[in-house]
Amino acid sequence: MSAPLSHLVFAEKFLNKINVKDLRAFYIGVCFPDIRYLGVMDKEETHKEIKSYEELVSGNDFEIGIKCHVLVDLIRDNYMKERNLNSIIPESKFRSMILKFCEDQLYTNKAI
Repeated sequence: MSAPLSHLVFAEKFLNKINVKDLRAFYIGVCFPDIRYLGVMDKEETHKEIKSYEELVSGNDFEIGIKCHVLVDLIRDNYMKERNLNSIIPESKFRSMILKFCEDQLYTNKAI
């Protein structure tokens, strides 16, 4: 999972590969899955596996945004694991969140 700004910056990169008409609905969808942190939904409800490109681009623009969120999470998680980047932050129950918000700081100037 990335932090909010990172999701928006990376989801924007998909716009030239997918057909989105309502950018507002798309970006709301990109942010929506992390509503789970408020305790109102479980991750299984907001982060469903995407099995194909066709599945990614099907649905309304809000749903496509949600799927882009999940794809950004997957790509980021694989990248971090392959490079063992979580190890640069000292062990803490907040380790993953600290790194995610540091990433958001890096993307502040690239924000939409």
